[in-house]
Amino acid sequence: MEAIKYVCPECGHESEDAGSCPNCQASLVATCPVCGNPVVGEQVEVVES
Repeated sequence: MEAIKYVCPECGHESEDAGSCPNCQASLVATCPVCGNPVVGEQVEVVES
């Protein structure tokens, strides 16, 4: 399974780590590695199947 991607909602920058965008300082949003949709919830946990 792929790792969760964190994407900047402002400029589209992608990262494997949570935090702020290095380009525009917006908070990165966790996205589903399969479909790319934002992950909703306070905690993101990768479950190996």
